[in-house]
Amino acid sequence: MAGIRDEVLYGVNVDFSGASPPSAQVTSDGELLIGSTSAPNIRVGTLTAGAGVSIVNAAGSITISSTLSISWVVETGATRNLVAFEGVFGNSGSAQTFTLPSTASVGDTFEIVQMGAGLITIDYGTGQIIHFGSSDSTTTSGNITSTAQWDTVKLVCNVADTEFTVVNGAIGNWTVT
Repeated sequence: MAGIRDEVLYGVNVDFSGASPPSAQVTSDGELLIGSTSAPNIRVGTLTAGAGVSIVNAAGSITISSTLSISWVVETGATRNLVAFEGVFGNSGSAQTFTLPSTASVGDTFEIVQMGAGLITIDYGTGQIIHFGSSDSTTTSGNITSTAQWDTVKLVCNVADTEFTVVNGAIGNWTVT
């Protein structure tokens, strides 16, 4: 095709569509060549870390990794507001109520382990719902409740702010209302 030439740049076949190739230049650690449909040339740019993502630039390499993990706390009180990416060991001889947040992002994860003898109820606000296998809680005043010591459950927000799903199964016999 007239006006299009292919050239080899740093071992990568690049189609400049008639534009001049970028001049050889020294770049900083972690910089990449980035094309744009709205610009006539290739630019040098960098990746930007986001929530839960770490980027480490080094000479000739870029390392991208996840920084999300569950941090664990032991709760002995009667109530607790659940926090994303926090695991809670409920440790009480009396009933405990843990409440899902009214604002949650898709992927926010919550893990609960009933370590004490008291039952744990996971509650939430109006308009929210918990999907547990083929059972769903109500969207007005439902909850899920453990039935025995060492029951465990992991929930993930699957629709921002409103829906949570039990994933990876649950240990014990949680009731859904």
